[in-house]
Amino acid sequence: MPSSSKEFVREVIRVEVDKGFLYVPSKAVDLMPVQKGKISVVVAGADKSLDATYNPDTRRIYGLTAAFRSIGAQAKTRIRLSYLSTNRYELASYREHGDEESHPPASPLDLSALNSREKGDIVEDRIKDLIVLHGQGLLSVYRPVTDTKGVDMLVVKDGAFHPLFIQVKSRFVLHQKKNFLMDIGANFTPHPSFYVVGAYFDPTLIELSRYLLFVPTQHLVKKGTQVQARGKKRYRVTTPLTLETKSKWRPYIIEKTELASKLLELFSQIDRFIK
Repeated sequence: MPSSSKEFVREVIRVEVDKGFLYVPSKAVDLMPVQKGKISVVVAGADKSLDATYNPDTRRIYGLTAAFRSIGAQAKTRIRLSYLSTNRYELASYREHGDEESHPPASPLDLSALNSREKGDIVEDRIKDLIVLHGQGLLSVYRPVTDTKGVDMLVVKDGAFHPLFIQVKSRFVLHQKKNFLMDIGANFTPHPSFYVVGAYFDPTLIELSRYLLFVPTQHLVKKGTQVQARGKKRYRVTTPLTLETKSKWRPYIIEKTELASKLLELFSQIDRFIK
């Protein structure tokens, strides 16, 4: 039985529109069937439903080419998938401006009941979804059994056997209400395959902000400010998360939707080096 939230909204990407599938984010898997099989999709405004297939292993709905065409979906179109009844859903384009006119701005979410580990898990899940969703079906994400040496996740490209290692640093409050600040413990070994992703979770949007930091650990140890915190050496990064900043960290600021493409570029570079 689905959770109390019976719909989800997200932007589709080019590969989804071109190939007619839709990736279901982790927060919405309870809406979907447990087993692989046929589902029925009603296109908003249409008289009849379309047959599609849902695969829980890939968390994808296949067979949506006609549905996307009906609603005029393109890359970055926001769509809404709503649960109607068992194995029956409605697909529609989504517009926010009407809601914004009729409702006041949302108040920041009270996150005081969550501990740091729970907050970190929330952001890591968002980063994982970004990588898988925008990875064109080529990227998989794994988490280490033990949390050592600062590695939070390993990213693997289909057909490649050299992973990229990522540490995720999250913040739920901006320093001085404008700067993203992250401290990275110095107990790691810098490496060309090891990166730090810095992400700000906006309590008002209840989502990651538009931009991320994507910093090679080799650059981090050279450019990060060395500080002592709780008796341990750390590297500190402080910067506004905007492309307009003149901070030395500007070259490492990317749109969150670009993270997967950056990783794919790195895999291509590694492939050329190995060959």
